[in-house]
This record gives sequence, structure tokens and C-alpha cells, in this order.
Amino acid sequence: MNDPVDGFVETATFCKLNDAKRPGLIATLVGGLQVCVDDLSQPAGYDVVDPATLESTFTPATVEDAVPLAWYVRVQFDELLDPNVEVLTEIPNDDGSPSGTFEGHISSTKPVTLICDGNPVDYDGYYSPSGNNVTWPVGPSLYIAPTDPTSVATGASCTIVVNPDVVHDKDNVPVPTYDPVGWKIAGLEFLSSDPETIDPTAPPAAGDEDQVAPEAPVLLTFNAAIDAATLAPAEVKILQVADCTATTGTARTAAIAASADDPASLEISDAGAAAGLAFQPLKTYLITFSDTNAVADLAGGPGSIPGAADLTICFTTTAATP
Repeated sequence: MNDPVDGFVETATFCKLNDAKRPGLIATLVGGLQVCVDDLSQPAGYDVVDPATLESTFTPATVEDAVPLAWYVRVQFDELLDPNVEVLTEIPNDDGSPSGTFEGHISSTKPVTLICDGNPVDYDGYYSPSGNNVTWPVGPSLYIAPTDPTSVATGASCTIVVNPDVVHDKDNVPVPTYDPVGWKIAGLEFLSSDPETIDPTAPPAAGDEDQVAPEAPVLLTFNAAIDAATLAPAEVKILQVADCTATTGTARTAAIAASADDPASLEISDAGAAAGLAFQPLKTYLITFSDTNAVADLAGGPGSIPGAADLTICFTTTAATP
């Protein structure tokens, strides 16, 4: 899975050569998706059409931007598998009685070996017997997802190998062996702030800035679970200012914490605020970050927050709630 601008899609990182059963153009809920190119002699990748000549050029490509907190792998086969590839577990009713409904698991059967940055990754998933090479999702398939996505660093290089000792068709013929199939997890990225950033070259006039409750810390959101300890308070510049047009003010010390509600967010607050408050009431704050700051996800994937030239946060706090 990768993360293009228009939403999540499943993008091929391996296409078997010269196999007419591999998927090409399939219909998804949001339109057509070219999984593998129509030229069966080409691996995974995409065609680029020159609008002037209408000639296409093929570019080999693998997935380089799998979503850090939501990535998974789907391995499609051209026929049904022996159902023993998964273990079925009954889902009980709310009162604990048998429901007659089951869910599949592959954590104990180990149909694949999943490795990221040289380290084995625990996973679970299921076998889906439905689908074919023109459906979305394609099938039959094994769905494999890490048990704990936060254990895999952003930017990690991963591979998967199907285990022929476990994966057989219904006639007990093992799946052919292949070289490891690889892809990468997207790098650590800063996504947004709350309050939103301002344009420092055209700051809001006094009274036009965001109004924020002093109980609410500033939230910085990333595309992966963030280790709050990796951002040094000295890399965060907090000024109490007259208004957002000011360039100087009273320096405050930053307090940095992991968000209790969102593992992908950090909370920034004024360390000198009264107990129970993130910032002092009825004050205007200007927050920027140094050009040398560094953050990392929980597995050590490196990243940073944009510096002062690219990210400025300014807001006024309201009166404290009684």
C-alpha cells in the first residue's frame, strides 16, 4: 500500500514476467487502477505517455512510500490455496456464546518471511479465497500486516518471501520459489499543526490570530508514531509577544510530550504555565523551530520539523475555563 494524494491504493511492487494471469487494469471503488502494465515482459512499474507523440516509456518501479502506520502486503496467487494456510478462530457473541462466525489468522502458520532493515517482523493476516486478476482487491491472496507497525522505522527497506513449505494449492503443489520482493516504508514527515501555521511574511493583525484555550497544547502531527524524547526543548522557540506581527518578545521554555490521543502527534506547551494549563491565559504566543531540530519515530526513523523560515505558529489564548 502507498499513499498518493488522492487516497490509499494497492500498488504493485512485483509483477510476474510473461504471465497472462497477473493483474492489469482493474476496477476499484474510485476508478480504474493499473496494477501491472499490459506488456507482460515488463516487471512492476508504470508507463509514461508522451502527449506529443503518444508513445509510452516504461519505468521500472517498486513501492517507495508505504504508509508507516497502515502498511500491509497482499500476495496474489493464480489459483486457490490449501485453506490450511490459515487458522480459523471463532468470534464469540457479546455474551461469550458461539457465533458461528470465524476469522482467519496466519501468525502461527507463517506462510511468509517478512523482514525490514534486516530484522524479522511479527505479522498476522488472513487468506482471502475471493477475487481474481480484474477485481479489487485482487485475489486469491494472502493479506499480511505487521502486528505492531510502530516497531518498523520510517524509511525502512523491507522484503517478503513466500514459504513453499506452507503455501500449497489444493492439490498440495507448493508455490514456486522467488527472490525476495522488496519495497520501502515512507520516510518520517511532518504533516500539520494545530493551531495552523501562519505566513510570517504576512502575519495576522492583532485580533485576527487564532484563539486557543490555554488548556490546549499545540499539536504537531506526523505520518508515524513519534518519540517525544527526541525533540530537544532547546530546538523549540516560544515567545510571548504583543501580537503576531512582533519579531521580539519574552522567551518561554518549551515542554514537550507525546499526545495521549494520537501516537503520531507531539504536544508543545509553555513549561511555566500554571498547573492544568498548557499556556498562560490571555497571552499571544509565537512558536518556531530551529533549523537544526531533529525528531524520530518510535523505531528510530529520523526526521525533522520545518525551521522558522517555513513554519511559524502564532495564536492568542483565551481566558482559562473556571
